[in-house]
Amino acid sequence: MFDDSENDVIDSGKNTTASRKRKLFSGQTCDIEAIQIMHRNCLCRKPRKRCVEIKPPRNDIISSMPACVIVERCEGICPSSTECLPSAVEKISMPVIYLNLVVTSAGSHATPECSNIEVERHLKCGCSCAYEE
Repeated sequence: MFDDSENDVIDSGKNTTASRKRKLFSGQTCDIEAIQIMHRNCLCRKPRKRCVEIKPPRNDIISSMPACVIVERCEGICPSSTECLPSAVEKISMPVIYLNLVVTSAGSHATPECSNIEVERHLKCGCSCAYEE
């Protein structure tokens, strides 16, 4: 992939930033070290904080507050035919306020309901074959 004939940037064998830049294709220069860092940061290694939408448990709920919660979830790149999946999880409880729609013969109105939801928090991640439940 690299053309070693264009690799004249190496400074007497020292591993400097300049030595990590390579010319690719039509004279474009790539910073290999920066690319490797970006790649490593995207690997499936550990859970990351993500916004997970709260889905109402019943049809009479018209809104929830908060609409989403921040929780650790597995995400990242894996070799082909595998996915970044949790290898250890725990259920955590979080407070939520639901706004219920109450319909009567006199009309409809919304009433608040304090509740708790259980959310899955991922503790460990790994590349595994996808499974269907």
